[in-house]
Amino acid sequence: MLRLACLFCLLATLADAGPWPREKGRVFTANSIELSGFRLDRDLMQTPYFSSTYIEYGLSRSLTIGLHVGHGSSAEIDARAFLRVPLSQTDPHRFAFELNAGMAGDTGYVGLGLQYGRGFTLFERNGWITVEGRVDMLSEERGMDYRQGKLDVTLGLTHPNGLKTMAQLFATETDGDIYASFAPGVAVPLWRRATLEAGLLLDMTRGNAPGLKLGLWQEF
Repeated sequence: MLRLACLFCLLATLADAGPWPREKGRVFTANSIELSGFRLDRDLMQTPYFSSTYIEYGLSRSLTIGLHVGHGSSAEIDARAFLRVPLSQTDPHRFAFELNAGMAGDTGYVGLGLQYGRGFTLFERNGWITVEGRVDMLSEERGMDYRQGKLDVTLGLTHPNGLKTMAQLFATETDGDIYASFAPGVAVPLWRRATLEAGLLLDMTRGNAPGLKLGLWQEF
């Protein structure tokens, strides 16, 4: 169970848009790689990794669809398709509903999510906070069915030069097993509509060595 909890946390990304809908006809992509338990005394080729691609598309003003696909050292493919519908978009509070379905290795799942977000100003800088809760029903090939709860919280600030600083908390509970991680990071604008993401992955439940994450965001 703990393996699945860790796996679902790895499927989280700094690029998730929260309750703000993607503009109709626009595409957002994020490609990233994570190195888990990174240590200087370990051969880099032996460091567990997870790479992923996240895509979302504004199908209409009220519907965003997307796909998140990844694979890691185990070579298992993990994929999640979703659709997001805004429930309330009254400033400054934003709410959205999300329907998910996917496969994590040999485990299939469907889930419902609720997202909240709002913008704010701190020290003359624009910031945002998002909170996402999700409940998934998982079903393995050998016939085991169980529930998983997930909570992600993101706090970010945009600085005058376009640099974004972020702090994220990911928590997953699967059949009594809890996994949580903290991820501080930055997003650096490279060129028009492209951003470099870099951050740390800090294991809060097992005390493993920190992980590293690099990613590229693009808008079309």
